[in-house]
Amino acid sequence: SRQTGIPQPSLDGIDEQGYRIQSMVIENTPIVCIYGRDRVGTLYGAYAYEEFHGIRFIAPGDAGVAYDRKYDRSGETVFEICESPSFRTRGAYSQGVNDDSTDFILWASRRRLNYLFLHQINHVFLLKKLGIGMAKGGHEMIYEFMDPSHPYPYKHDRFSSAEDDKKQPDPYEISPLYSGDVNGDGVLSYGEAHPEWYPEVEGVRRLFRDYESYALGYATGDYLCTSSVDGMTEYTRLIVEALVDGEWKYVDYVDLWALDNGTWCDCEECRKDPSLSYRQLMLAYRLDKAIKQATAEGRINRRIQIIVPAYHETLPAPDKPLPKDFDYDTISVVLFVIERCYQHDIDDPVCTETNVDLWKQLKEWTDGHYKGELFIGEYYNVSAFAANPIVLKKRILHDIPAYYSIGARHFHYMHITARQWGVSALTNYLYTNLLWNIHAQDEHLLEEYFYLRYGVYAKEMRSIYDQLEETTANCKFYLHYQYIHRVRYALFGHLLSGKTGFPNSLHMQLCGQADDPQAGLSLEEVTKRFDAIYDYFEKTVSSVYHNDYIAEDAVQLEYGRKMLRFLYAMMLYNSVRDEDAALAADALEAIRTYGEELRNMTAPLAGYDYDDGGLYVNGLTASRMTPVYERWLHSDSGTKVLVPEFTE
Repeated sequence: SRQTGIPQPSLDGIDEQGYRIQSMVIENTPIVCIYGRDRVGTLYGAYAYEEFHGIRFIAPGDAGVAYDRKYDRSGETVFEICESPSFRTRGAYSQGVNDDSTDFILWASRRRLNYLFLHQINHVFLLKKLGIGMAKGGHEMIYEFMDPSHPYPYKHDRFSSAEDDKKQPDPYEISPLYSGDVNGDGVLSYGEAHPEWYPEVEGVRRLFRDYESYALGYATGDYLCTSSVDGMTEYTRLIVEALVDGEWKYVDYVDLWALDNGTWCDCEECRKDPSLSYRQLMLAYRLDKAIKQATAEGRINRRIQIIVPAYHETLPAPDKPLPKDFDYDTISVVLFVIERCYQHDIDDPVCTETNVDLWKQLKEWTDGHYKGELFIGEYYNVSAFAANPIVLKKRILHDIPAYYSIGARHFHYMHITARQWGVSALTNYLYTNLLWNIHAQDEHLLEEYFYLRYGVYAKEMRSIYDQLEETTANCKFYLHYQYIHRVRYALFGHLLSGKTGFPNSLHMQLCGQADDPQAGLSLEEVTKRFDAIYDYFEKTVSSVYHNDYIAEDAVQLEYGRKMLRFLYAMMLYNSVRDEDAALAADALEAIRTYGEELRNMTAPLAGYDYDDGGLYVNGLTASRMTPVYERWLHSDSGTKVLVPEFTE
């Protein structure tokens, strides 16, 4: 500064990852200085200076970078920009994307995301350079670290093997439940050495893991006995060793999750803490202590955040105080709102079937024994949405500020895709803008998006998005699942479990609409309206205007149209097959037609690098109804189709 005459930077009021951009004139030379609170803040300041010149990062790749003179402020010579993030963690979570998708990674950095959970990470140093923290963990943690079938790593006093010379002495007392090599495979496993580290269910210590489901990426089975001091000591030791110099040596966020819909321990000691969220938070407390010890010993030299899920059985807030030295700076709770509906805002008092109860549970975290900040886990492209064209702009623009108002300062959603976004680009543009600046003006963001993406057809495309939003509002009900008074409702689940008719809910019916303020469009009406949207798009835009965005939208809209026709035909047939033979025959023919058309559609699913259990192979598999489809169409062919169990 002394040599150049540039004043020392003032960072007063600038938070971590924030920046100040100042213009000045020194010796008749205009100069712009970018000051970051830290290295990442300086990077974000550089991105902001690009935006100052009218550049916007709409989507991954060169085609997703937009410029227009309308937003170019380069003519201004006197200005100052000071910004700090509204949300401290700004993330995206995807089990279907790898970081080999460089265009996506660059977009994430330019949109100032600092958290990514991806299926596979191969370019750690690129992520670090771009200010993106790496997250690992999830439902598969038990399988990865302390599956009961894993070999016991210590030299056991009552079991000898050829590997003993390579093992350390056993630091734990011999289990009172020890029965030796129970399966006779010549290897002592964790579960055989210490059955008490695993759940007691109805008086029996169990070691069940649903390995077949795990192979498909869905971790179920028996969880751990969280009251077992030795078991939790070993589990946290394994995680810490991975963080020190193992597979997780660059990880910044540990998603400390239980199994997905797993069975929890019911032993006498565990029953003393009936709150499952409390049990999991105490496991995080133990892990946090172990990480801090490793840090003090110089084995870990980075800040690691532990994230505990409030999800399904752990959604209720803890029922008693946490330890006084519970570190809320390094442990946070992510509130997963998977049960919600998108027909209504998250805090809408009208939605008594679903969101009212969920919002009440979320607020209990802010008014109870947990004293930390909240992390929100949304579901804007949950697995069963499978990149269908869904518009959620009203929900996003209302809900993210609502979450912020109850103390949320961390946010991500499942499951972002790497490319081929179509109309979902609006979701990604809005939520990343709001995470950085919760006070961003809604109308300005919408005007900017449509103008830069569609140019002279911005008005027509905004009308299409508006119609799509109203039409697809019940998407959680008809594509994924939604809780109705804490009971799960899903179309694919209804069919897979062999039920007839249509699930009974005020939110959605097959035909007609309930006389209730929370009622949405029927599946029949949704299908008709989507057809009309698609026809309008073809006539007014796609037939006269061609660019990469319109091509993406066209593919996605065709996919959504055929998906809805298929779902409607499936549910219609399920409702009338025993009552109206002629209507059932027509419905079955429609099922065959649209099912095969969906089977031939793969382009809309090109945004996934990794296929979770064959869901994203094509449009038919993405519907989750393939087993029922095959059974109905080939019931007389002798083909045996196994229908997965599903409980609503």
